[in-house]
Amino acid sequence: MAIGDAGAAKGLLIYPSTQAHSLGYQNDNQRADDIAAEIDARAAADAAIVAAVRPITTGGTGATSAAAARTNLGITAANTPATILGNVQANLNYLHTTAGDHNAQLNAIFVAMAAHGWTV
Repeated sequence: MAIGDAGAAKGLLIYPSTQAHSLGYQNDNQRADDIAAEIDARAAADAAIVAAVRPITTGGTGATSAAAARTNLGITAANTPATILGNVQANLNYLHTTAGDHNAQLNAIFVAMAAHGWTV
């Protein structure tokens, strides 16, 4: 591959070897303009990617706000860790203050925790 072929393939201006050497500064300025145009094009493409809403099926939330993302992902107050821990604590408090089959009660708590992916 000759010098300049890769640049020509990318749409950059290539200067002929027959051009007067005194035009070197113009070539440098043209190259700077070519690079600036490429930087602008890449920045615009990057901005479009960042601004795009990624669907849940491709690893995103399908939303442009935190509230919409929580809704789309099915996150509610009932299934947040704070609520689940509060429910576990309430059950443990109940076991502490009552008589009865504590093993069955504890088993129910552990089953509920496992359903949320928690281990004891």
